[in-house]
Amino acid sequence: MRWKKKKPLIFGMDRVIWVLLQGRGGMKNQVINVNGMSCDHCVQTITKALTEINGVAGVQVDLVKKIVAVDFEENQTDLKTISNKITEVGFEVEEG
Repeated sequence: MRWKKKKPLIFGMDRVIWVLLQGRGGMKNQVINVNGMSCDHCVQTITKALTEINGVAGVQVDLVKKIVAVDFEENQTDLKTISNKITEVGFEVEEG
């Protein structure tokens, strides 16, 4: 068997980071139903609390739909930790 000489792959730094993230458990997006949110302060409270969790990359809160969408690294945190944090700051997470 003959080995072919391969050319080195050259990527931009953002592409390298993306490839590394994809190979390490990957990014997950989860939508959580949350009760008790009624104002911008609620949005800020949840956003601040969740972004403090290691592995959470993004948080989007929708007051009208009463949902929180969270982007996180599965190898660094999990849905239970995120849900517990929401409860800890005074809101109710709906199961299901």
